[in-house]
Amino acid sequence: MSRLIKVAKIEEINEKLKIKIEDEEILLIRENNSIYAVSNTCSHQEKELFCGFLENGAWVCPHHGARFDIKTGEALSMPAVEGIKSYNVKMADGEIFIEMED
Repeated sequence: MSRLIKVAKIEEINEKLKIKIEDEEILLIRENNSIYAVSNTCSHQEKELFCGFLENGAWVCPHHGARFDIKTGEALSMPAVEGIKSYNVKMADGEIFIEMED
């Protein structure tokens, strides 16, 4: 079972926003008019991704340069060999909602 959790207003995100839901740190990423949500922890050495940057649809880890698809969380380059968790995002009435599993 899953539930939608309101996490932010769309206007609050210029490029990125870090949020925490329960024990999970999530990185919200804005690309044009879309918002994506992925884990804020790199699968390579479990370091924070927030200070990274968006490049051609991939989030680049600021520590060792691993790249992750912002839509799926798939690892796109070394040194990461495992992807990161991605979350379904819904937008309605200027608000952003994340779908969380129970």
